Amino acid sequence: MAERSREDSRKRSEIGAIPKCKRPRRKAACKWNLMKFLTTYFPNSTGKNPFSKDHKRIVARIQNCILHGGRQLNALYRGFGKTTMSENSAIWGTFYGHRKYPAIFGADKELADEIIESIKTELEENDLLFEDFPEVCFPIRALEGRPQRCGSQTCGGELTHIEWTADRIVLPTIEGSDASGAIIRTKGLHGNARGFKFKRTDGTQQRPDLVLIDDPQTDELAGSPDQVRKLLNKIKRSILKLGGHNETLAVVMNATVIEEEDVVDQLLDHKRNPSWQGERIPMIRQWAKRHDDFWLEKYATIRNDYDEEIPGDQLRAWKEATALYKKHQKAADTGCRVGWKYCFDPKTEISAIQHAYNALIDDGEDVFASEFQNQPLPPDDYDEDVVTVEQIITKTNGHAQLLVPKSCSFLTATIDVQKWLLYYVVTGWENDFTGFVVDYGTWPDQKQAYFKYRDVRNSPGALQAAAKTAGLKAGMEAAIYHGLGQLTDQLLGTEWNRDGGGVMDIDLCPIDAGYGDSTDIVYEFCRQSEYSARLIPSHGRGIEASDDPITRWKKRPGDRFGLNWTIPGSRVRRAVRHLLFDTNYWKSFLQSRWSTPMGDPGCLSLFEPKTATRKRHRMIAEQVTAENRILQVGKKRKVYVWRNPKRQPDNHFLDCLVGSAVAASITGATVAAIGKGDGSNKKGKKLKLSELQKQRRERSGR
Repeated sequence: MAERSREDSRKRSEIGAIPKCKRPRRKAACKWNLMKFLTTYFPNSTGKNPFSKDHKRIVARIQNCILHGGRQLNALYRGFGKTTMSENSAIWGTFYGHRKYPAIFGADKELADEIIESIKTELEENDLLFEDFPEVCFPIRALEGRPQRCGSQTCGGELTHIEWTADRIVLPTIEGSDASGAIIRTKGLHGNARGFKFKRTDGTQQRPDLVLIDDPQTDELAGSPDQVRKLLNKIKRSILKLGGHNETLAVVMNATVIEEEDVVDQLLDHKRNPSWQGERIPMIRQWAKRHDDFWLEKYATIRNDYDEEIPGDQLRAWKEATALYKKHQKAADTGCRVGWKYCFDPKTEISAIQHAYNALIDDGEDVFASEFQNQPLPPDDYDEDVVTVEQIITKTNGHAQLLVPKSCSFLTATIDVQKWLLYYVVTGWENDFTGFVVDYGTWPDQKQAYFKYRDVRNSPGALQAAAKTAGLKAGMEAAIYHGLGQLTDQLLGTEWNRDGGGVMDIDLCPIDAGYGDSTDIVYEFCRQSEYSARLIPSHGRGIEASDDPITRWKKRPGDRFGLNWTIPGSRVRRAVRHLLFDTNYWKSFLQSRWSTPMGDPGCLSLFEPKTATRKRHRMIAEQVTAENRILQVGKKRKVYVWRNPKRQPDNHFLDCLVGSAVAASITGATVAAIGKGDGSNKKGKKLKLSELQKQRRERSGR
């Protein structure tokens, strides 16, 4: 009886012979032609409408990347079909054996789950795939929707090793199949991107050889510089390192630019990310000649002229607007060029041009610029009323360099850690936050008044060269540790002369611990240094309008809180306590100090340069003014968010001054006597919409 039961079980597990390919010539024609594959086998998705020239160019780039490796970023507008294009490209890559392990990432787990369910539907239900790829689809259909059958499924008495889980598909192992044992896995970008190795039936470890990233950011993430930075780090440090060393990893990202300086916008900047090949695809290549008088006036007026309280009246208005457009279509379309002429709803629209203008009219210029043009406009609330380079250069206090004014109660410093160089600023402070920059510079000393950080790499003045000269290994960690030792001896190992007599020591010196892989080095140095009592690792975090400010964070035993900064208690995993502060608040705070006139409480000024031309201060002035501030409005408060623009100018002295001001607050300086301007919004003249849009277009280069 038991033997008969096992025999029956084997029979149920055996799927029998694999059917023959129905159209081998059709199958062969698509092996090296992704475009043909997409349009042939997916008539209801990527093959539904004829592709545009933009589609053909993007598909050709994806094909080249899958076949040869590299990093391809396609900034595509909504409705372009980028998600289905990613899904079906993964099927092409695995079915023909071009790639053995595509890893597909969605913005979150829910979107990643939708992607793998969509792929599963094609593998189970697509009859065209079943006809030409029976070696893949026949064993999948034999499961009859029951994943529990995977472990026992056999073909010709051999296990197929098929897997069909919530986030992973392992295609059946079938002799002679190009897709034999290929893996397709999906994951949300917020999950753990490590540990993607898969042990194949022959014992080899298979790593992902194709990464597809589909729309990696949500609206909330794109508008948060801190979250953008974290996601960029994750992509660069984890996802791009998923492949092995024996084969070039192919990476394709299909996405939309949502905000200036978001993840996609930064990766599209070739100067900053030269390893990525990227292109922005706009819906509108050129606006119509009658953009203003017809589309945005006559047509828009009729489209929006309806009574919202009457059911169906909006549809009436839309139909009347369409009738107007149909009557004047030739004139209305003149000069307008769209990327894809089939991109419209034939039930309510008659052309892709009308569809584009409907989106512009209904959703507004902001949404259209980002979602459909991949060129987001600068926000309305970009604040241009900030201190200028020339104002800072000329704001000197008459005191000599290295001399602390006698009115100062505190002396603080900050060190900003970069891979090739250390930046520092030393500042004297009165009790009311009147500040005097006593000294600033770099280690190693570059012996020039003005230079760019990018010029330091591999120069004799770099950290690594200095470490090598000292007889140490020239690696990054050893070089940074050695440099910190030399610089802290220079800053904390000497007494600073006071104007009028006497000396001062530096009370507190935060060291930025947020740069790349240097975090552990900074903590270790602060713990071991002879100046450990006056050193503290620091981390800046951009607290936004939607976040709780640090002052509202829950206080735990051992925590120390101050003016938008905190020093967490001993529960931290490292043996040294650290400083955490709100960069948005403190950058706004410094802006106010620079804006305060000389002689008023809370004024910040520079030492008197030796040269009459004041060229000495141009570098620090440019770095202090490197970032833009944007007013962000939340439910309960308004916050200026500071962002480094696309060109990514040096801002290291700005970070140093922020840390120095926070250190002054920790040591006892207060804001009691300071005037306005530490982050509150100023009311100004309100611009008309047309004037505002004109200014914003000029700023964005349109």
